[in-house]
Amino acid sequence: MLVLPRSREKIMEAFEPPKYITSLIAAINDGAKSAQLGALAFTAIGLFLLATAFSATDEDLLLNRTLTISQLGAAVPVVFAFGLAPTVFVAVHFYTLIRYDMLAGNIRQFVTDLSAMVPIEADRNRCRQLLANVEFVNSLAMPKWSRTSSWMFDWTVRALLAVFPVGVLLFVQLQSLRLQNEWVTWTHHICIFADLVLLVWFFARLRGDDRWHFWRAPIRRKVALCWLPATVLAVDLLWLEVPGPASRTVGQPLEGYLFQYPEAPSFMERIRWAVSFQPIDLLLCTPGAWGCRFLTVTHRPIVGKVWDAATFVTLRADKDIDAKHCASFEAASLRQRRLRFANLTCIS
Repeated sequence: MLVLPRSREKIMEAFEPPKYITSLIAAINDGAKSAQLGALAFTAIGLFLLATAFSATDEDLLLNRTLTISQLGAAVPVVFAFGLAPTVFVAVHFYTLIRYDMLAGNIRQFVTDLSAMVPIEADRNRCRQLLANVEFVNSLAMPKWSRTSSWMFDWTVRALLAVFPVGVLLFVQLQSLRLQNEWVTWTHHICIFADLVLLVWFFARLRGDDRWHFWRAPIRRKVALCWLPATVLAVDLLWLEVPGPASRTVGQPLEGYLFQYPEAPSFMERIRWAVSFQPIDLLLCTPGAWGCRFLTVTHRPIVGKVWDAATFVTLRADKDIDAKHCASFEAASLRQRRLRFANLTCIS
């Protein structure tokens, strides 16, 4: 009896994924939705932190004003925005990494079982096409030689889960240094350290097998995982600090700042000079630049609230301040504020 070959359409209709593979695909797609929701949440909080950093002026930081974020339509105290919001950001990021880690476990199981239960490569590819169109799923489930795979998906995952959150924390901490608040600064240090530890944990499990353990991993693997987070943490602890009593000011010439090197230095003096060198002041305190650690509120009256705008305007033209002038505004309270090297030049 002669059997004619089936057409391609009939072959495609005849293939049905195993029930277990179908259920695993459904679990992966549901997990991808949950992970993406967490990514959306910490991205929104990160954008809120960036909006706060861009909206806060030196005068707002000096007076601890409530900031109105026009991009989000919200008003928050400046200390909360710079101090507590990063903690919430790291907590949501931690939850999102957990969701992505569980999703990665399902994808690894899918890849292993697919090769064992579906012997034909064309049928395997049909099963892969049932997965959710998410960069994270694609980068782990699709073969590297496949046309559906791309290096852009891998780098998109790294940018979303690692580069964006760390960049937001560093940028917001850089902007918060003008507060000169040790509590806020150390909150950022702890948040950045915790976030880097979480990222090392996540990427170590992402590229390792089920029996992988950090402390039993080869030295080369540990170095590959930790060198970049260790560099970021060192920069954060050495340079993103509130200016101390011995900090160099930015008013001296560039040559004097950069080449102020001890004559015939010993090894310890070289190390001390390298640690005390502060590129934040050198590079970011130029005129018109952002990120300077020193407050600059010049040629404007510094008051808490203005009750009578018309009377307050005449205050700058009068030499003597009477009771009427004093009643037109509320004095600003700067008690227990650290204003080291702040530029508060008076109105001429």
